[in-house]
Amino acid sequence: MNKKAWIGAVVVVAVVAVALLIMQSKRPSSKSISLGATFPLSGEVASAGQRIRNGIELAVSELNEGRKGPKVAVIFEDDQNKAALAVGNIKKLLDIDHVIAILGSAASGCTRAMMPVAIQRKTVVLSPISSSVSLSTEGGGFFFRVAPADDAQAKVAASWIIKQRKDGVAIVFVNNDWGRSLAESVRDLLAKEKVEIVAFEGIAESQRDLRTVIEMVRRSGAHILYSPTYPVDGGLLVRQAREIGLSLELVGGDNWGSPEFQTTAGSAVDGCYVIKAIDPSGESYTRFKIAFEKRFGEAPDSFATWSYDAAKVLIEAIDSTGGKGGAALTRALRQTDREGASGRIAFDENGDLKYPRFGVFRYSGEKLLPVKETEE
Repeated sequence: MNKKAWIGAVVVVAVVAVALLIMQSKRPSSKSISLGATFPLSGEVASAGQRIRNGIELAVSELNEGRKGPKVAVIFEDDQNKAALAVGNIKKLLDIDHVIAILGSAASGCTRAMMPVAIQRKTVVLSPISSSVSLSTEGGGFFFRVAPADDAQAKVAASWIIKQRKDGVAIVFVNNDWGRSLAESVRDLLAKEKVEIVAFEGIAESQRDLRTVIEMVRRSGAHILYSPTYPVDGGLLVRQAREIGLSLELVGGDNWGSPEFQTTAGSAVDGCYVIKAIDPSGESYTRFKIAFEKRFGEAPDSFATWSYDAAKVLIEAIDSTGGKGGAALTRALRQTDREGASGRIAFDENGDLKYPRFGVFRYSGEKLLPVKETEE
């Protein structure tokens, strides 16, 4: 080999070595337990995705502290609340990163889109907040969640609406898996009690001018508007409804309890009702809240709390299997029964919570106060 060729060969070897080092630095150590996570870390609901990530990272850091066995590493991917990206993410996490299980996603539509891949690959998907009822039957035995399913929320919403003894209910929902599922569940429960539904209308996730649908509600003669919508969509709906003088009672799903809803709706939040999970309490929650505030400088919301619990439950189940995924992990998760920061966590045969707890809340100014509490 001449000198020029020899130098060229050395350069090629050096470049390959550097490339391998870079790839190794981006991946968890082979001695670690690798989990995948896909959430909306950018886009319109990025703030929710970041709170979810914070909850997961706090749980992992606590479990890794003083851990004798393999450390846990989480590889985060951004799905921007889009189903196609979520599917691409789970394929990448399984095929390239070789993760044991998946945490995700936020939107039910994203999680639902991932499940055929998860089922085919016998991989557990544990979502902190996806709540669509369809996931209970389409999870194929590999889906679990620590947030209550929508049917539990729907029962409380319908029960409260029925007790108001006001006929004429309009339902306006975000037209996706989550919103449509929740709206249909409430509609069907009200219909069984002969409550008149005078309007049933879906809106696009990104729809900003809602005056047409609000005018339709006004003409319907409804006395109550029930609206499972996202924080920004719901905030705009409430604000625009009040701007045209619509004075009926406004009731939203759990997303109306978020800071984004309050910011978007402004002073129009006053008097709005929200059906959401009952705020956690007890020693486990207090310890979590103190640790979260110390690390992130703000109080945790329900998304952060559920995500913290999701990570801890998943990692503890993996540990109990000796680091196995697949069917062994599903069996371990179904044996879970523990007190988490969000409350008691135990799963039924569909991967749903056995003991969901929802309540009715009302905004008094900017404060969201309980109207009553209902334990399902």
